[in-house]
Amino acid sequence: MNTLFRAHRLSEAPEQQGVLVNPYLNMARQPRDTSRELHELADAWFELQFGLRFRSRALFCNGSRAEAEDYCDDNHVLITIEPVGDYAFCYSPKCPDMYRHFKRVGGHPWQQDKVRQELDSLQYQLVSNASWDVAVASGCEIMMYAQEFKYRREAL
Repeated sequence: MNTLFRAHRLSEAPEQQGVLVNPYLNMARQPRDTSRELHELADAWFELQFGLRFRSRALFCNGSRAEAEDYCDDNHVLITIEPVGDYAFCYSPKCPDMYRHFKRVGGHPWQQDKVRQELDSLQYQLVSNASWDVAVASGCEIMMYAQEFKYRREAL
């Protein structure tokens, strides 16, 4: 299968390679750029549609190394990940990055109906325990959920 890239906290990936326990199993992921309000509305939509709060429980990755590198800084390193065991992922073939999509759409303060309408239009898809090659080929953000991941750090 194709490679999945992500920017990850240096403190959680200190070795060149290893196994990463999903840090969001017991504690919800806090949005890095997205407003708390939009994050909560989107998370509720994902739970309603797919039974999982993907914005809070998944690792965000991309088949595009360059896209992932955009999120690297002094505290975030570029890694490749591969889920260990059962996994599910969600992506939209129409949305390279949800944060950037909603930044273009505008609408703060966010209205629940507007957020739902936008997310419905993006045709998000849920895939379990199957190849992520189609998602990678889309060039879009992938939200990957698993208990654990193998990771390898990549040079920038």
